[in-house]
Amino acid sequence: MACGTPRAGPSRKSAGACFKAFGGKGYATEAATAARAYAYEALGWKTAISLVAPENHASRSVAQRLGATRDGDFTHPRLGSLEIWRHIGADDLTSGGLEGYA
Repeated sequence: MACGTPRAGPSRKSAGACFKAFGGKGYATEAATAARAYAYEALGWKTAISLVAPENHASRSVAQRLGATRDGDFTHPRLGSLEIWRHIGADDLTSGGLEGYA
């Protein structure tokens, strides 16, 4: 099954349909945790945000599970209105580091 079409390319709706069968299994939370750990530990970031489309309840839930809190809105020129979810800072994070993936 392909997400999107060769001419149009991928889209949020086609990707959502492509990955719907994998929802609710914790894969997105695990991936987001690993990405945040990499950003903090390997890249030295002090903070991170998630930009979430208001209608994307699953992504909002992942951000909340990772301890992120709502920190305003952002209007992207192509994607429109997005919610900003700020994650716990690197210095305040007590678990969820890369050591869990070694």
